[in-house]
Amino acid sequence: MKKYQETIYKVILFFSVLINLFLIGLLFFVLRDSFSGAGDYLLEGKSFWYFVAIIAAYCIINSYFIIQLLRNATDIEPEKSIEE
Repeated sequence: MKKYQETIYKVILFFSVLINLFLIGLLFFVLRDSFSGAGDYLLEGKSFWYFVAIIAAYCIINSYFIIQLLRNATDIEPEKSIEE
């Protein structure tokens, strides 16, 4: 893998992880406010379950793709051993 490809790869992984963390944090606030019945992020009924399902599905699929990218990167270029 070339140097610029590694840099692009790392940037994509970094932003993907940030998006996942943001969505999980947002999901936490919605769950907390919806179960307590008060707050700025209160959702009820179908809209609550749609929101939870969309966020959970996105995070799971995004995590799967991150793992696949990491596996492919190690398959493409294995660690170089030091020759004596």
